[in-house]
Amino acid sequence: MLSSREAENIAICEAARAILFVARLTEQIFGIKLYPITVYEDNNAAISCNINKTSKSRLKHVELKYLKVKEYVENKILDLVKVGTKSQLADNLTKGLPNDQFLVQRKILMTE
Repeated sequence: MLSSREAENIAICEAARAILFVARLTEQIFGIKLYPITVYEDNNAAISCNINKTSKSRLKHVELKYLKVKEYVENKILDLVKVGTKSQLADNLTKGLPNDQFLVQRKILMTE
């Protein structure tokens, strides 16, 4: 079973691949550089794993392709930013929320 840190790291990596594809395409077609790209994450362990110098022995069970995000952060291609749980708009799509929090986030999504 995956730890939440590992699952979040996989999600960050997959999102980064998609984002970087579009950014590189934009750069090739229009000559516009979009770096660094900000990726918002609510899991402290996943952020720490990719920003801090984490010992490789603690990450040896994680596939190398999912450690690519760490390289992107070090090379200032991606910028991982902590987003609080109450501000995490994706939660509407992934979990049941208290009614008041759901209504606030729904309003934000509908107006943007």
